[in-house]
Amino acid sequence: MRKHRRISFFRCSYQGQVLATLPLILGIPLSMVLFGDFSGDSLSAAFSRCMDMMSNPKSAILIWALLLGSTIVLFRYLDPIFQFNLDCANEKPVTRKEALHIVKHFNGLHFFTIFVSVIGFTLGEFGSQAFNKDTAFISLARNFMLMNALSKGVLIGVILSFNLENILFGAKRKALSLFPDIKLKKTSLYKKVFLIIGAIVFFFIFQLLSTTANFFSMGARMLPPAGSEGDINFFFKETLQAQQIHGTLGVFLVKIGLYLFYVIELMLQIKGLIQHPIKTIRERLGALTSSDPQNSTTIDIVTNDEFAEVYSEINTLSIEKWMGAAQAGSGALKP
Repeated sequence: MRKHRRISFFRCSYQGQVLATLPLILGIPLSMVLFGDFSGDSLSAAFSRCMDMMSNPKSAILIWALLLGSTIVLFRYLDPIFQFNLDCANEKPVTRKEALHIVKHFNGLHFFTIFVSVIGFTLGEFGSQAFNKDTAFISLARNFMLMNALSKGVLIGVILSFNLENILFGAKRKALSLFPDIKLKKTSLYKKVFLIIGAIVFFFIFQLLSTTANFFSMGARMLPPAGSEGDINFFFKETLQAQQIHGTLGVFLVKIGLYLFYVIELMLQIKGLIQHPIKTIRERLGALTSSDPQNSTTIDIVTNDEFAEVYSEINTLSIEKWMGAAQAGSGALKP
């Protein structure tokens, strides 16, 4: 069973839950918008480009409209979960239909979040190309930029969906504890790991191509006219030592820092997917070998993945141990 971060009780008002998830839902996509295409001949030029993008009325309206629109759509999807948490905190009665609705929302959380993210970044790219219609883009370049936007949307959607699931998972646990007969949708741990790794690889392919194109463009501007003598010597002796190259390397390091943040975040998700179930199994098996019948507690099965069958077997052994201890106790009481 995975370990999940929970919204603490003092934040269990509706507004508190919104504020707890808002930095994630708004901040992660905004970081990609600002630094996903972070480029320039120097750090100052790259930051200036970001400021121009956010200060230009057309681009700023497009960016904030898409960011706020996507945020509102996601909050509308999460609304039943927030309301369910609030009802549970206020000890209001919950119907089976409401609990089933919560479980279904968690079942579709990954797909819906990734879909909204992809739509947002794709529309942003369409809008950007429309605003720059005076710039001549060949068909291949347009397709590349659209695929680049798609890769960003997939990566951000994966990051958001796994983090939202972790933060709000207490609602699903509570719904299943109130109505344990609710059937869980079959999921796969391998598919989740593949989704994370696939999103990272897909994103890095286009970032590598984009970064290579930027360096190639800079090198082409700095090389002497084609056919002149000493082209290669000029490149290695002059170009690689130029201040412009050092400035570009600084920009590249900033982008690497952002990419490492995304990768580390997703690697921690994979670690949690594997480590916490194994830790749960180890703890429960250790409890089964204990002579204390009080340790024969069962595992709450809240995800129907590859570990669910193992949990079920451990629960069967725990129940058998508890029943055996109870029978032994009742036999000892007989004269």
